Amino acid sequence: MNSLSIIILLGILVTISYGFSTNCTSAVDESCTVWLTAGKPAYQIFSKCLTEEDKKLGVGVLTTEAKPSEIEKENNLIKNEVSKDAKETFFGSLNNIPYASNRDIVIVSNDSNMGNRFKRAIRK
Repeated sequence: MNSLSIIILLGILVTISYGFSTNCTSAVDESCTVWLTAGKPAYQIFSKCLTEEDKKLGVGVLTTEAKPSEIEKENNLIKNEVSKDAKETFFGSLNNIPYASNRDIVIVSNDSNMGNRFKRAIRK
């Protein structure tokens, strides 16, 4: 394997182990999504970025065993209620992915179909 292939493979493994995927780039004029797996390390980072007001809404408390209805409720809260400051802080923790209002955070369940769900969503 050449060195570029090894770097790409390592990047994929790190991304999978942290429980997130994204189709975001550093270009803020492009809309994109960051998908977080409930209860995984990237989700925990997001939880730490939340303000006290956000936490009072019940955001950031899901585990890897979260039910689809709980995930859907949290996604609605993130989209409609979570503060811009919390979202900016979270995007700031991601390498080279700045926050813009056209960028979304979506929680997904911890199941074996996660990779397929990411691929379908990226194609949209």
